[in-house]
Amino acid sequence: MKSVTRIFSVIAAAAAIVFVAGCAPLSMEDPHFVRRTDKVEHVVLKFGGTPGQSFSGEIKVDGKLRPVWGKTPVEYPLDVCVLTGNVKKTAGDGEIHIEITRTNGLFSAGILSKNDTKLRFGYHDGGVETRW
Repeated sequence: MKSVTRIFSVIAAAAAIVFVAGCAPLSMEDPHFVRRTDKVEHVVLKFGGTPGQSFSGEIKVDGKLRPVWGKTPVEYPLDVCVLTGNVKKTAGDGEIHIEITRTNGLFSAGILSKNDTKLRFGYHDGGVETRW
């Protein structure tokens, strides 16, 4: 009986770790986040993939909250140092591809396939961070 209790304890601990890791904030949202640079750069936040997929959410452009919504494809040109976002696929049978482009690179933030799925992302100085 002790070994069964021990197995359940290990499983419960592992599940708690996975749950906490999945809910962890982006490092770019942490109040102690240290920027590598304060340089503002021009980027384009793109919602592509299958045309006609609906989404909604919000982005923070250097800490300023801004709503985003629409149907793919949509592009948001931005001048930004730190960009974070939280987006949800609201309708459609295809995929939404979320990308960030800048002068010397293309970065994929992720893909939303199922309705009501969410994606959190961050961008700073050529680095992208993603959480589902």
